[in-house]
Amino acid sequence: MYNKRRKALFLLITIQLLFLIVDVLLGGLLMAEGFAIHINKGYVYFAMAFGLVLELCHIQLKNKQRRTIQRIRPMHQPTVIYGAQ
Repeated sequence: MYNKRRKALFLLITIQLLFLIVDVLLGGLLMAEGFAIHINKGYVYFAMAFGLVLELCHIQLKNKQRRTIQRIRPMHQPTVIYGAQ
């Protein structure tokens, strides 16, 4: 259950960070438009799509690493106390 919460929290933080980046990009675009500076929207959309692809790759990499670690680590390790009777 702990791993499910941790995975959900990681995914939530990643998505929130992605939305924050999109908000900053759109806010910067709107501010530039307000100062009569024209920025091609294609550049902004490309930056958003690139960020989305990078975050999706990051999520996949984390999931793959997590699965590998779970396969390597045994579920229950026997507890051996030396010198105990």
